[in-house]
Amino acid sequence: MGTFEMPIMGSRAETDELGPNRVLEVRSEDTTISAVCADGATFALSRLLGSHVRKGDELLVARESDSAAGAKEVLIRKPALKRADLYHTRVGYAAQPKPDRRGEMFVRVEVGGGQLGIDAIHIPCYVIRNYFFAADRKFPWHSQEPLHRLLRLSHDATFGELRLGFRIRRMELKLAHAAKGDFATIERAYNLLADPQLRSAYNELLVHPDAPVPFPYSGFGSLLVEGEQATEGGAFFARRIVAFLPERRRRKLTFPLRKLDFFSDYAMLRDRNRNLEVLIDQQLLPLKWDQTWSQWRHLITSSIEISADFIRTGKYRKSKGEWRLVEWETALPSRTEVNVPENLQESILKARNTNSRFGRHFDDIDRLRWHVSKSRQSAMSFAAGAGISACRAISM
Repeated sequence: MGTFEMPIMGSRAETDELGPNRVLEVRSEDTTISAVCADGATFALSRLLGSHVRKGDELLVARESDSAAGAKEVLIRKPALKRADLYHTRVGYAAQPKPDRRGEMFVRVEVGGGQLGIDAIHIPCYVIRNYFFAADRKFPWHSQEPLHRLLRLSHDATFGELRLGFRIRRMELKLAHAAKGDFATIERAYNLLADPQLRSAYNELLVHPDAPVPFPYSGFGSLLVEGEQATEGGAFFARRIVAFLPERRRRKLTFPLRKLDFFSDYAMLRDRNRNLEVLIDQQLLPLKWDQTWSQWRHLITSSIEISADFIRTGKYRKSKGEWRLVEWETALPSRTEVNVPENLQESILKARNTNSRFGRHFDDIDRLRWHVSKSRQSAMSFAAGAGISACRAISM
């Protein structure tokens, strides 16, 4: 995914009303590009954003004091060109694909707290496909190399094989002194294929190139798009994604191994208290598990330490008749590490042996617990109706 710095506002009084400024001069500085405007204002922009500014363009820049921390909203209008305006802002939730009036599938991305009259960005699904799922963004979709081939792997590679292939390709690129862009490409390919939902969406694209695809991780980040602002309605219609930087943070956390759900070739950690999830493959956690582990995982006493870059994501869910945005964080596969204790194998062997000895009785124990719980509840209900103390009712 593209990375870029936030633009920084230069000299202009904060009390001035927001309005377009015609660019008279563009200056290249050491780390930024400055745009000198007709009203005397000077704006220092990141090199990525500033590289798109030309003499004669019109700039609209949100005031620093009104913007969220680190989130600068900028609109670059190109009067001489059609549908070539650029819009940069911090975005929120990206909805699921839906058809527009012409039947074309698009994704609506929320803009929170915008000052420039834009409250949403409409992005056609093919634009999302060409930016996130294309191996080389310079070429059309029908000329793209499949992502798994970038990692020298087959289409049906397991999650463990994906990580191993990513590590090998990264070492090969280091030995070849490859450009940063090559590293970014294989990392993006790996992260897409190592996420079950994104991998499923990509596999659908290989069969049906026009299939609707979601915005990865449901948005949440800094987005730079090219397109045009609607004449009314507060929408910006994008025809190209220039760059996207997701919201993410590095976290180190410890989890009991019994919290993992084990599948055939990967395990999933979902922590509802911390609102996060981590996919773990058998290269990351060097254990040979299968789905049956989920039946006796509660017997494992060891914990693992996870260090990862967590991406902010979310989804709308209906609760008590209202739709609410439920947010959580998901670990980026390429930036995830796992540390295991020295006694891990011993702990697993002990849990396996315990399951072998007593596992056949677990169902009977669970049924007994259920009956005890029901009897307790019945006694409590009887006590409440008869005016008997709870302790006496339970002992009856």
